Amino acid sequence: MRVVNFEGYCRSIRVPEQAEEELILDLNDTQCPWNVGTYRLNSLEGVLDVERIDEIGSVEITLSPLQLSNVVCGLTPPSVLQELGMISCSPETAKKLDAIFPVDSFTSYFRF
Repeated sequence: MRVVNFEGYCRSIRVPEQAEEELILDLNDTQCPWNVGTYRLNSLEGVLDVERIDEIGSVEITLSPLQLSNVVCGLTPPSVLQELGMISCSPETAKKLDAIFPVDSFTSYFRF
């Protein structure tokens, strides 16, 4: 999965209502420069609120497009990605990501 419009994607998904913690994320995306920036993510009654901010000092995680795709796709929990060294953040930040982007495994079959 490739996230082409990060803000639009965040506003379009539902998140578990228990995901109440704020997360500050920095996104570096050379192929989609409109995505580049620092974002504050909050869950508001099951809807993910995203806001572009200028607070660079409070960033909890910086992601590339591939890392972002791995975090939001729902296949592998962010805490596992953090343990495997695929994303660089604290275990607490990984748990926040787990709450915002929970595992949602699905199977896709190619039609022949």
